[in-house]
Amino acid sequence: MSNRVKDLKRCAQASSLLAARVIRKTLPKKFFQLLGLRSDRFLEKQFRVHRRTIARLRKLLKIKSIQPVRHDIEWSPARLKLLGRRSDSTLARKFGVRRSRVSKMRRKLRIKAYRPYSPPFAWSSEQIQRLGEDTDAAIAHELGIPHGRVSWKRRQLGIPPFDTKASFNKVTWTRDDLALLGKHSDAKVSRMIGIFVSCVGLKRRSLGIPPKTKRRQVQWTEAMLEDLRKLKSGEFSKKYAIPPQAVYEKRYEWIENRRS
Repeated sequence: MSNRVKDLKRCAQASSLLAARVIRKTLPKKFFQLLGLRSDRFLEKQFRVHRRTIARLRKLLKIKSIQPVRHDIEWSPARLKLLGRRSDSTLARKFGVRRSRVSKMRRKLRIKAYRPYSPPFAWSSEQIQRLGEDTDAAIAHELGIPHGRVSWKRRQLGIPPFDTKASFNKVTWTRDDLALLGKHSDAKVSRMIGIFVSCVGLKRRSLGIPPKTKRRQVQWTEAMLEDLRKLKSGEFSKKYAIPPQAVYEKRYEWIENRRS
């Protein structure tokens, strides 16, 4: 038995929850031989163990992680010419380096970051009157423009922001209005009742009513739950054609049930 496995069992005897869980998984000897010699990302893919678990295991056994090799880049005139004309992330993928390397060189040459062209927006008198009557996000969604542009225009004209709570307190909710919450989207309810979208969302959340979603109900079988323990969330989602959010929620529910 290798020294690393012995150290791991000593940690388990010392009531280390993490080490005990790893031992129960019966990881092969090759895993402990590669621990600290290969990257955590490689071990995660090779042995299907979460990267955080591997990092905590290394820390527990006082094994340092392998440092990634930093690939040097030769900044040719053609590459320097692209700085500021494309985003740092796009150039980093093109050059095969980290984004920080591209950003550092761009700032060193005092080149401004790339900003995609956004066509100017002509504000009509009716659109300006809408400012402050609802939240900036709701107005931006209504006009089809970025949220920051609405906020900037409102502050430029000295219009105070929309007070959701004050408007919410002025609304009188009938039984028919309350029956619509959760059955339709907040935007549709606001058009049906004639109030702001933000007030509809605030009322729905205050009553604990979940929003209407188009997510289909998943029928969980024993085989699916067994694969949920073995596969990663992305692999499980592709195998059963289930949205990743539903997989994450079910995995969280399963973990909480085990803790209780």
